[in-house]
Amino acid sequence: MYNIHFDMIIYALVVISSLIILPVSAYAQIIINEVELYPSVSYERQWVELFNTSNFATDLSGWTITSLSKNMTLTVPQGTMVNGSGYFIVKNSESWMEQKDEVIILKDQLGNVIDQVGPFTETDKDSATWQRYPNGEDNWRFLLKTPDKSNGGFPTLKETISRGVELFSITKISLIDRSGTNTTLANVNEPLKVSATIESNSFEEESFTYIVKITNSEGITVQLSWVSGMLKTKKSLEFSQQWIPESIDNYEIEIFVWKDVADPTPLSFNVPQLPVTIQ
Repeated sequence: MYNIHFDMIIYALVVISSLIILPVSAYAQIIINEVELYPSVSYERQWVELFNTSNFATDLSGWTITSLSKNMTLTVPQGTMVNGSGYFIVKNSESWMEQKDEVIILKDQLGNVIDQVGPFTETDKDSATWQRYPNGEDNWRFLLKTPDKSNGGFPTLKETISRGVELFSITKISLIDRSGTNTTLANVNEPLKVSATIESNSFEEESFTYIVKITNSEGITVQLSWVSGMLKTKKSLEFSQQWIPESIDNYEIEIFVWKDVADPTPLSFNVPQLPVTIQ
């Protein structure tokens, strides 16, 4: 009788011990999966996505997420559950994370550090976020945002364009005369250079065709030239192409970035225009 009672006590202790260990094990399966530091539109807010990598629901009541750069902490409301393989978005009504060198810490309700990620930097308004790719793995990439969804990796060109993401930005368009001065007034038969810089916003190395189109006051194209190439993400290239105007007139210079001359899919929505007078 004594032995039976002793066995029952041991069994009860094992059950109680298991009940204590399981939640701790489950906590280790909650990770920071995606981070939005610089939303693309003003009405959106910064957010952090949590991902439950286990198959069991977990209570996140009282958990905290802290921005080390701003020293701000958000607390998950009581009664918050995240299902197995589910997601939970933590956000605030005002800015609570820095956009440069941000480190984020996730703690459970007892103050135990569950996950720490970063540093992350995002200095441009766009539709991309820092996220684990493949979903839930330790590798971080800067990809199109996927809140409450599996991080999907590189989008197709069609998907990228449809979501309003410019793969290339065109900046610093100018007309340079023979003395090296920027101008919009030049002489006929004077050698000029049309200069512009493009920067890749793509999430991987992308092919492109850079096009310069010059039209006269009647809308007739007097010069059309292009250059094709490849450019890695966040890299830039400066182009300079010669133009010798043959007639006195008012002209307009336009710059395009397409997928290819034979495929006029715009990789840049902004088409810079530079009016020029030739005398």
